[in-house]
Parts: sequence; C-alpha cells; structure tokens
Amino acid sequence: MTRSVLKILVLLFCVALLANGTAYAQQQDFTLLATGNLAGGSVDTLLVKKWRQLTLGATASAFLFTGNLYDARVNRFPTSLYDGFEIPLLLAPGRSEWDNGRINGKEVIKNIEDTLKAQYHGQVFLPEPACPGPEEVVLNDNLVVILLDTYWWVHKHDRRYRKCGIESDADVLILIQDTIRRHYPTKHVVIAGQQSLEGYGNSGGNFSLKQSVLEAPYAFYRKVLGLRTDYNHPEFKAFRDALMEMLQMYPDVIYHSSGDDNLQYFEDEG
Repeated sequence: MTRSVLKILVLLFCVALLANGTAYAQQQDFTLLATGNLAGGSVDTLLVKKWRQLTLGATASAFLFTGNLYDARVNRFPTSLYDGFEIPLLLAPGRSEWDNGRINGKEVIKNIEDTLKAQYHGQVFLPEPACPGPEEVVLNDNLVVILLDTYWWVHKHDRRYRKCGIESDADVLILIQDTIRRHYPTKHVVIAGQQSLEGYGNSGGNFSLKQSVLEAPYAFYRKVLGLRTDYNHPEFKAFRDALMEMLQMYPDVIYHSSGDDNLQYFEDEG
C-alpha cells in the first residue's frame, strides 16, 4: 500500500533554543526535519518543497530520520526525500535497515552507511553499524542529538557486543547516560530511536474495538508478548523500562521515534 509522508509519521520538528537565564546563554534556533517509516512508500512532494523553503532561510537545520527508510530490494533510500539538500543527515536505524530482521540483516546494516554516503552529498551520522549506539551529534552550542539503533535489541541473528565496545546490555545504558550527562542541562538533548517507548498505537498493544474483535488472537498476542517492533517485546522491554527510568532524572530530554504510523506526543514531568 502506498503511504505518503504525511499519512505515516512526519514531523516538522522545530526546536527553538530560547535563552532562559540559567541553561542557555543566547538564542539559537535550529530546525530538525524528522520522519520515518517510508520504506516502500511514497514521498510527499509538497512537504519536501516546504522543507526546501525552510532550509533556504536563516535558521540552521538537519534531517532526523528514525528508521525504516531503506529498501533492501533495490539497495536505496527514498532519495527524493533529500535530493538537492546538503544539510546534516542523522539516521537512527530501524527494522528495514536490518533487512527486516532477516538472517543477513547484520551485513545489510553494515553497508547502510556507505550506501547513504554515496547517495547524499551532506554529512551523514548514524550509530556504528550493527551496534546499539549511542552516537552523539552536537548540532550547535545548545543542541545535541543522541542516535540509537533500537532494532539491535531485537535482532535475532548474531548481535555484536565486543566489536561495539560493550560487554553486556547494561553497558549500552551506561553509555547513553554518560552522553546525556555531558550535555545536560546546558544543551537541549534529543534522543532518537526507531522504536517507541510508549504510545497509543498498535506498537503499544492498543487496538480499536473492531480490531480487538475481528483480529482477537493477533491483538492479544501483540498486547501480551508483542512483535519485535513493539515496545513490550520481551527482548526490548527491559531496555525500554530502564531507559524510561533513566529519563525521569533528566526533565526536558526529548525522545523521538517513529514506532507507530501516526503523530503522538507525550509529556512526562517525572
């Protein structure tokens, strides 16, 4: 089914970095053009035109892509999304970048960076291939984006540890917290990953009454165990719960994802 950027998850994510007397010495506006879940779909040309107009202005900007953009069948990203741009491109890989979880997914994700750099003329940032991250990208004096590869947690074929500089799952959380501490509270911190931490959509086990009745076994399975793309999947849930607990200590940190095919916004005051 053809899906447009606007129909799935498209976020014109404008981060206005305002001086507030304690955390920020001066105003610096920065715009993150964010989207995800476009593999095999179509790109909304009107949105891309709007993005192009924004990047011609005085405000600095960057792409923030939260996974499921790569089409392994043709070895390409949806280039019409960024053709002609040269702003930084940040990618938090998802399921399709791991070849939809197939056995050769690790090899596909390891080739992603070279493929993207060959197709895009600006700077490209993403976590170390086939590793969970974090990848730290400082965009200006007041904004840092921390990129995660959340599908690493649920890929069932040959996950890497030592080659990623870690010995255990706990090491990933330590690295994420260390990165946050280096910048919080003197910068706005945005953490980006493909899979959601919470939500009202199917990835959180939430279904309409019609779905719950007509697709009862499927809905029950996703609510209790979850698919590998759901945040309550057993192999992802421990990380999700630990990260949620960690973020309670850092108010105003933003977690951005494209785990559901719609726009959702949550504010947790801790």
